[in-house]
Order: sequence, then C-alpha cells, then structure tokens
Amino acid sequence: MKNKVTIPGVAAAVLAAIVGGCATTPPVDTTAERQPKESATLGKNEQGGEHKQRTREDVRKDIEAGREVELPENYRQKENWHTPSLLVTVDTEPVGLQPGDKVGRLLPNIDKTIVELLESRLEDLKRFNVYIRDSKGIRLIREGAALGLNEPLEEKTPDFGFIADLKIRTLRKSYRKQNGLYEFKWDIVFDCKILNAKTREPRGKPARMTVTTPIAKDVLIDFDGKWQSGTSVEDMSTWVYNAADTAMQGVWKRVANEFPVNANVTSISKRFGGRCAIDKGFEQGINKGSVLIIWGEFDGIPVAIGYGIAQPEQDQSSVKILAWQKGADYEEVAREVLTPGWLDKPGNKLYVTTDQIAPPPSWQSSSKK
Repeated sequence: MKNKVTIPGVAAAVLAAIVGGCATTPPVDTTAERQPKESATLGKNEQGGEHKQRTREDVRKDIEAGREVELPENYRQKENWHTPSLLVTVDTEPVGLQPGDKVGRLLPNIDKTIVELLESRLEDLKRFNVYIRDSKGIRLIREGAALGLNEPLEEKTPDFGFIADLKIRTLRKSYRKQNGLYEFKWDIVFDCKILNAKTREPRGKPARMTVTTPIAKDVLIDFDGKWQSGTSVEDMSTWVYNAADTAMQGVWKRVANEFPVNANVTSISKRFGGRCAIDKGFEQGINKGSVLIIWGEFDGIPVAIGYGIAQPEQDQSSVKILAWQKGADYEEVAREVLTPGWLDKPGNKLYVTTDQIAPPPSWQSSSKK
C-alpha cells in the first residue's frame, strides 16, 4: 500500500519558474524542451548512469588532451538565469514484503523519515525554490534569498513539477524455521521525473537510482513483530537511511544539471593567476567547487573559451580560471578579455555556465554513522 502526498492532477503538481528580464543576458532558448543526448564530449551534461562529479584535475587533463570546451546543449534555457521553483509530490512504498510482514514492521516509520530527508536535501541544494504539498497543505521548503516570493502559490503560473517515487523493498535472503532467524536486506529505489505544465511532457530523461543495504543477519522477531536479537534495529535503520540518502543525492545531481546556472561576469583580471567575479553565489545554486564554463559572443557567435572553478559567497562568486581553450583564435580572445577595461566597453560581455553543479557541503558529511 502506498502512502501518497497527493496533488490533484498534473497541473497542481507543478509550480512557476521565476523568470524575468535581465539587461545583460544573451537571448534565451524559447524552443520546445530539449533532452541533452549522451556524449563524451567535454562540457556535455551526462544523462543516465552514474553522474560523476568533474574536478579541476579533470578539466586540466581535458585541456591538455586538446579536447574542445563546449557549452551544454541547454545553456540558453531561460531558467538558467533564475531560480526555478518546483512543487514536489512524493509516493512512498513502505518497508515490507506484504501487509503484516514481520520484517517490514521492524522499521514502521522509516518512509516518513526518508521523506523528511528528501525535503532537507531539496533545501540544501539551493538550485530551486521548493514547495511540497502534504496533509497540511502546501509548504515552502526553500526560498531564494533575493526573489521576494510573497504571493500565494495559487496565483503563480504553473511551470515545473517534480514527481518522486520512493520504494523501500525488503529482499528476503533466508529464513531458518528451526530457530526462526531471518537474513535479509533492502533495496532503496528512487525514481523521479520533471514535468512541463504547459506541454505535460517530461523535462529531460526520468532518473532512477537503486542502492542496496548490507545484509541483516540472524534476526529474531517475536510474534508481535518486535526485534529480539541479531543485527540491531538501529543498524538496520541507519543502513536504510544512508542508502536512501545516496540514492537521492545521485538523482538530484542529475536533476540539478538539467538546470545549469548562468551568471554574468562582472570583472576579470589576469592577476593572481587569472580570476573573474560573477553575480551569483551559493544562494543561487553555485556551490564551492562547481566547475564553470567561461563563454561569450564573439562576431555574433557563442564561444566557450575556458574553464573556471567557483569560490562562492552568498550572492556573488570569485572564479579561479583553471585553463583557457588551446588554439590561436581562443588564445587571442583570452588576451582580449584580460585587457584592462575590456568589460567596460559597449557590447563586451562574458558569462559563465555551470558544467556540473557541485553538491552542497552538507551532503558530504550528512549520513548517519
């Protein structure tokens, strides 16, 4: 039996992305939603499989190997310049093989605990304004610091919805009748998709991640479903919690990279090894260590010219330039943009786009021990 955080209809399962004009932003892509394809090309967003976080060493190796810096296919989405909002609905399938199963009754409230964990992870990510609907109505989980979202949710134009399906499945390994001992483990399966309210089409590919816990051994359960001996309930609860956390973080990295962050370069200098400043920080989803693609429009053509790594503050960031794209034309452009006063001249603009959004620091040490 599923416990469902209900939202009537697809239209109610979505929320407006907060978008508006920006005088310094280039034209946005207003075509139908695109699904980035799998690619090994430098700079493309990954789809499916394990989403490995790129590091500064990965960037240096790619540049040294002569791979061209490329912008992700979704770099012109209008949402990239703002903090999109999501209204979240979650289906949970509780622990247990079937109703009344003794193993399932060992962790009666674990599904509710994991939904609370999901809310916390959404809040930590800071890429979205997050609302969730439950029995108490619609609750704001996380709001961007500078967006001023004061109007009621019902007055917002629907845009995106996040649909999550969380399954906690008991996998029976063995049951020894002679002494009544169980041996089993759990699969945590986390599926999600994002819907576009206008077209009711999925945004990008659905994401799924499955994590299996260690095996609980020699577990004795009495007739009332209470634990008596063997692997402790505390250990089992911790295993399921940590497996769910791993699954959610993996899925959310993929979801966040469907929505890269774009920012304007406000200043640039070749001093101190090469640095620039941008007008977004950790409150807009740029976390410490996020790899950024530096680009601009030259002769009317968008061109990626290098890589940087973010050192964010609240609403702005310093960017350490890791490497410029190799090649005579790229090197000429790099010399131009590093010329003092270049950004102050009419028509000269630079931008950054996240190659991959780094996970928040709180994700690194949040698992139960």
